[in-house]
Amino acid sequence: MLSWLTASNNNGQFVFSLNRRRYTTEILQSAFVLCVPVAGMEDLVRDVGSISGLTVNEFKKAPDNEGEAQNANEPISKRQRKKMLQETGIPNLCSVIVFENQIAIEGTVAQSQCKILQPLHRDDDHTIFLAQVEQARVRSDYWDPVKLMFRPDDGVAPYLTFFGSQTFGYARTRTTMDFSCPGS
Repeated sequence: MLSWLTASNNNGQFVFSLNRRRYTTEILQSAFVLCVPVAGMEDLVRDVGSISGLTVNEFKKAPDNEGEAQNANEPISKRQRKKMLQETGIPNLCSVIVFENQIAIEGTVAQSQCKILQPLHRDDDHTIFLAQVEQARVRSDYWDPVKLMFRPDDGVAPYLTFFGSQTFGYARTRTTMDFSCPGS
């Protein structure tokens, strides 16, 4: 899972940070697909970030009777949820093939095929990389054909931005951004 992503120019280059202890850092190749999730996908994003693909097939299908094992009205702890995910995989995590057989997450509204240009900085916790978008797919209601940019229509689900510590912000329309935290 990428964090602290920002554009570095108008030519598709961006900078991103990865926690060096994450399995993603170990397996990151020169090419990868970056997906843009929307409101309603928060639990999916948290679940993906909570277990490691090193030891678990995150795409493994959960059993049909998953709800029977845990009463839907009965809350479970983060530890119990993580254990369940390690055993069953992440519910609703489905892949789609894009860009020459690379996978993306189904339900995301934009996917960018990217390549790493170079690592820029390493510290004890993170590595900062410079990357380039090679090609992209964007759902039409999230694309502004006049400005030729990712710019969602009014009325579509806001896309997520990650603030860290399992907290999201929501980009709601072409003209406003809501930087409030859910539940506050």
